[in-house]
Amino acid sequence: MVQRRKHFINLFIWPTTSGAAKAQKVVTREGYHLVHWTDADFNYWAVSDVSEGDLQTFKSLFEGQVLHR
Repeated sequence: MVQRRKHFINLFIWPTTSGAAKAQKVVTREGYHLVHWTDADFNYWAVSDVSEGDLQTFKSLFEGQVLHR
């Protein structure tokens, strides 16, 4: 869990299964934004009440850190 402007961002990660959808998905429910994406190994869901733009920025920063390892 990380924070952005005193708002928490929760990131849930689990292994992918064969045939998992590769397209990014953005959902808004009851004031929360959810961003879903996958890579070759994992499913990711980022959830927060920050703006959708802030959540997309978090996703990009996270992916940049993961890809550099």
